[in-house]
Amino acid sequence: MDAFLRPTQGTSTQRRYIAAFIVILFMTILGAASYSWLLQEWRRVAFISVSPALTEFVFVIGYFSFVIILGHVIATKAILKRPFRSLVTPHARIQWPNIFAGALLVGVSILFTYSLTMLFFPHAFTFNGFSFSTFMIFAGIMVVTVPIQTTAEELFFRGFCMQWISTIVQHRPFIVVISVTLLFAGMHFWNPEMQFDPVIVGVGYLLLSFAYTHAVVLFDGLEFSIGAHAINNILLVLLFALETNAFEMNTSVWTVEYSSFVYVILMWGMNALWYAGMLVIVYRQTLIRRIKKVSMRD
Repeated sequence: MDAFLRPTQGTSTQRRYIAAFIVILFMTILGAASYSWLLQEWRRVAFISVSPALTEFVFVIGYFSFVIILGHVIATKAILKRPFRSLVTPHARIQWPNIFAGALLVGVSILFTYSLTMLFFPHAFTFNGFSFSTFMIFAGIMVVTVPIQTTAEELFFRGFCMQWISTIVQHRPFIVVISVTLLFAGMHFWNPEMQFDPVIVGVGYLLLSFAYTHAVVLFDGLEFSIGAHAINNILLVLLFALETNAFEMNTSVWTVEYSSFVYVILMWGMNALWYAGMLVIVYRQTLIRRIKKVSMRD
């Protein structure tokens, strides 16, 4: 179950991990420095006139995140001397069913939780109107760019950092999970929505971060959390956005007015729902494997 945290290919010395981190950091800085210039040029010739936020999204989310992923490719292949795939899975191929399982489980949990909350607390939701053409353009951009952004985060925090920390703490999964949970949640503590209630929102990020990170250990790979993270961001930008959010856009179908009670129901409840479903899936898979082993012995 911990093959992902113990990559056998390549060279995993601390010096090489530090060098790989420097490469990733350099590419991140390069991406940040170059996208501002590209964004200005894009605005001059942009073919999208629906909303200025859309053109910014293409570069802030799409281009910048792609450069970060490229940094991981270079660091893994040139410095750590192993396939880029090893940051995602210990297997010979990407486990696509796990990606789709994560996206489906989290997507259903979001739609169920938000729809139910809207039914009982309609005052917390403001309908922003709906234009089919605008929605489809925005949805198309989201489906392409958001998975790039979320995958970049997953590769760094739950790919590169998890494997690096695992070598430092001698492959103790619990310490690795807690460490990466704090790192990932800490990055989100700078999001604008923290101004509403640092405790409630902060704990929500910690729980979300733990669930994503634990999924990597349970599925022995990054695939489930890649799918879960992508659909989470897509739906919360397209359909249900807080009045103040990390993307700093108001392009969703509904705007959710913040209140501590509603936030706990939405974010804590939604994440608890899919996390419980994930545990059921893992338990079922484990049970099936055990039954197969017993039948083979007989």
